[in-house]
Formats: sequence, structure tokens, C-alpha cells
Amino acid sequence: MELLLKYLNDDPRAAVKGRAIRDLRYLSGEEWAHLWTVSNVSSVVSFSLDCRIDPVLVGALAALDDLVIHTASVDKFSLHDASAPALRLCERLCYRSDLEVAAAAARLLCSLAARCKRDMHHVEGADLSGEAVMAVEALFILINSGVKDKGGVLKVRTIHEFNCEPFKEALPLFFRVACSAW
Repeated sequence: MELLLKYLNDDPRAAVKGRAIRDLRYLSGEEWAHLWTVSNVSSVVSFSLDCRIDPVLVGALAALDDLVIHTASVDKFSLHDASAPALRLCERLCYRSDLEVAAAAARLLCSLAARCKRDMHHVEGADLSGEAVMAVEALFILINSGVKDKGGVLKVRTIHEFNCEPFKEALPLFFRVACSAW
């Protein structure tokens, strides 16, 4: 895992970063998630905060989301208060104009909120359920916002016109968090 994290953080090639994040995502699955340490999670979160390659960023967010799902608690994410790096990451990316990145960040935030609620883990100074609901609302606004085509004509998208796997995969989780927030 350390070697993959080294490649992820140090190698300047996008293809190498992409391969490293795919392998890390594999290691965040059910069989291997227990091997992750607080330091490993922190390294992926720190990388994600500075990542400028959207497909790699979506993969990193998916790996973090898998860790939330496949580990026993959120302790590896160091969610002590609202300034936790994982929460800052979600806050920064949930409102991006890139739909895939925003959807992956919202899914991670929803997973963290659901896990914290289930485990009765309180994050000082943060309402994770409320923030997750706002992130989902922002996604629906983004989906229905207009985009300019090549000719500069404003075109309104509908939910049926896009292919965004992180969003489609996350819809059930979004609704579970939204219902538990009220």
C-alpha cells in the first residue's frame, strides 16, 4: 500500500496516478479495507485536496467511500470536528461544476454522514446529515442547469441525458441520508 501511495503522491504522470488509484480502490474493498491505517487514509485525502486530474480525483473519492463502507468505523478518517480534512475535501468538491466530481464527493459525504449517524459518532461543529442533504440538492441543481453547446447555445440538461455512474450509484444512499436528516 505504501508503494502505491508513493506513486500516487510523487509520480507526475497521470496514467501512473490513475493506475495507483485503481489499485488502491481495489485494496479499499471488503477483503482488504482492514489493512488501511489512519496515515494511509490521510495520504489519500491530502492527495485529493490538491488533485487537478478529475478522473483520478473521482477514483480517489470512490476509494475513500469504499473505505467508509467496508471498515468498522470512521475512526481512520479522524472526524473529530468540522475542520477534519475529509470533511474539508467533501465541502470543497461537492459544489464543483464537474458533475462526476461533485457526485463522488456528495456520495462520500453521504456515506460519512450515514456511518456517523449509525455509529452515533458526533462531529463537533458539523451537521453532517444537513450538509449531505445540501450537497445532494446542489447536485440536482447542477443536473438541471444549462450548459452551452459548441455553438454557444444554452441547452438545459435533464437527468436522463447524462451518464454519471457516481451519481447513479449514490441515489439510494442520498435518499437514506435525506430521510434520516428530518
